[in-house]
Amino acid sequence: MKQKQSIILFIGGVAALVLAIILLSRPDGSSVSADIPKDQFDSAQFAVAEPFRSLGSLSMAAGPATFSFELKNETDTPLRIDRITTSCMCTEATLEYDNRSFGPFGMPGHGFSPRISETIPSGESATVKVTFDPAAHGPSGVGPIQRDVFVESGDTVTTLGFSATVTP
Repeated sequence: MKQKQSIILFIGGVAALVLAIILLSRPDGSSVSADIPKDQFDSAQFAVAEPFRSLGSLSMAAGPATFSFELKNETDTPLRIDRITTSCMCTEATLEYDNRSFGPFGMPGHGFSPRISETIPSGESATVKVTFDPAAHGPSGVGPIQRDVFVESGDTVTTLGFSATVTP
């Protein structure tokens, strides 16, 4: 009887922990910026000079490849970055802005996803540093791939993509 109670308590504790992690990893739309009201943010996409790039051939043996995309706010109002996610667990993205770094961010549902609410003023740029691990899928990951990074701002999404051919 005491063993059943212990098991029930353990399962309840695990369920509570999982629920807490899920609730804490959701983006919090209410905590915008302290000095800019939420309705004064533009929901336009960021301008990206090169939103898609081909990385050519990447060897699993060479390790992860890291490269960057520059996001520019070409609107007349501040743009708020609410969330950054990736299309695959083999890809991580980090936001770099104003000598600060946020992330890494990954694929939803695969580990803890930190919150973000960073404002990029009109005319300013931020960098999204992407790291792709060609060995993440093991031997079955050889061949052509295409991955995306999604930068959510208000109700719009700026998609940054890349392709490569993974070799052993």
